[in-house]
Amino acid sequence: MSRRSSPEGGAPHPLEIERSPESIEDEARLSPLLDDASLEGLLEVVKKVETVRVLEHEAQEVLFKYGAEYPKIADSFLVPQSPDKHAEGPLMESHLRLAIMYTRGIEQNLFHFADILEFQKQLASLSEEDRAYVAHELEEMERVVREKPKFFEMYLMFHDIAKLDTIGFVAREGSQGEALGFMKFEKTIGNKEKLDDTELADRKVEYQRHLFKLYRELLAGFVAKHGDLLDRPAAFQESFYDEYGISISHLQHGQEAIHGDARYTILEALSGSGFSSADQAAFRNMVEYHIEPHMSFAEARRDPKSYSDLLTKRMRKAVAPEMSDVELMRLLRVGQVFDLLANKKMGDEGARFSEVRPTVNFILAEKAYAPYAAEQARRVRENQALKDAGMTSEWLMQTRGIPQGALIGAALRGVREGIVTGTLDIPPELEDHRAALEEKLSAIRVLLKE
Repeated sequence: MSRRSSPEGGAPHPLEIERSPESIEDEARLSPLLDDASLEGLLEVVKKVETVRVLEHEAQEVLFKYGAEYPKIADSFLVPQSPDKHAEGPLMESHLRLAIMYTRGIEQNLFHFADILEFQKQLASLSEEDRAYVAHELEEMERVVREKPKFFEMYLMFHDIAKLDTIGFVAREGSQGEALGFMKFEKTIGNKEKLDDTELADRKVEYQRHLFKLYRELLAGFVAKHGDLLDRPAAFQESFYDEYGISISHLQHGQEAIHGDARYTILEALSGSGFSSADQAAFRNMVEYHIEPHMSFAEARRDPKSYSDLLTKRMRKAVAPEMSDVELMRLLRVGQVFDLLANKKMGDEGARFSEVRPTVNFILAEKAYAPYAAEQARRVRENQALKDAGMTSEWLMQTRGIPQGALIGAALRGVREGIVTGTLDIPPELEDHRAALEEKLSAIRVLLKE
């Protein structure tokens, strides 16, 4: 059975990469060593160019190993990427290679996260307390990398495995790409066309197949015309983007990796990994939800509720309690930081940088989560005590005869505040009910002490 087909006998994905002698040659020319623009961050912390090239050689060996074992991984190396999303090179191989290089650098203690310029800028902007907290957590993340090198190597090789299955193209308005038909699929459907869901899905697959083939042809043509740029892949990628204006996206590729055909490759790899059942469950959740911490903690967002939702509704799924919440979220955060460091953004005059703010915000959201979680737990206990004592809106209306409206809220608020203060503060309109409300308050406080 080919690893590219599902055990149910399903057909390979319609965008499976077909190789010809010509395309293999073009792809090889598009995959030289990473250039200085993409390696700038590593060069700053490692200092020695030759050491960086050793890391790159080691990363290339990792890619070769996984590509030889898993054809779907090999295909993922050749997935095109646009510099508005990933500016490290024209193919996804450059992203994976750079991620492995950062992993190996931390694993070998060649540098620390806090040495990286983007982290230094973020740390400098924090209060002394937050800076110390983030710096300590970055050290803990490094420790986990050294404890689980195989886990993170494998995670990085698999986290984007379904990008080919979810690839989408759209060009800037007025660009050559738009003139060639690179637009959202919905724009290609006439208003009078009546298509059922199956016909719509089939039409969309055909359209994406057409755009994928056309994009590769444009890339091959650009190689022929601009071979002088091939020793600078990031510059080549940017020039191609400037000429055609085509942006590439991969919506829900994490979910597709776990629930689509790629899951069979992932399950095969995990079955021979030697990872514990908890690590395997964490691995699957990390792949499925790896985009969420980028989004949840972008900009200045350090919301403990987002942290709570990510933990309880996503990452905790099927993970045995033997792995603590802190350990679990640290695994996700390590995966996130390597993904971010290997995702270069376009800066001024051809410079490239990594946006690590989501990792810093993720750490600070965890710092805020402990008191948030304690408050949430207190509220749950308090709500249960009110219910057990019969202190409800129904009791206030039906037994006490208080009309529905603001006075109901005032009575409930007075009792809740009284749990903390020990006294009942209510408006004059509720004075006739004070004795009954104080009796409820006393019963609730007893329940909460049990």
